Amino acid sequence: MAFSLELLTDAALVFSARKDETLDRAVVETARGMRIPVNAVDRPELCDFYTGALVNRAPVAVAITSTGVGPVLARHI
Repeated sequence: MAFSLELLTDAALVFSARKDETLDRAVVETARGMRIPVNAVDRPELCDFYTGALVNRAPVAVAITSTGVGPVLARHI
């Protein structure tokens, strides 16, 4: 799906997960211009927030984050 401004209408959070860094940057700039927090997956320098890796071993669930510095390490932990 191509990116368009209309996709962000009424959004509370935005995630961009494209292989194209230019497109991720366009999504980030547009979201920020609309004052919407944005996360560009695997591009911590473009993120306003981070999401943790979730480990769910009922009855215990743990979220682990490296604040974008080592997402692979967080996933392995």
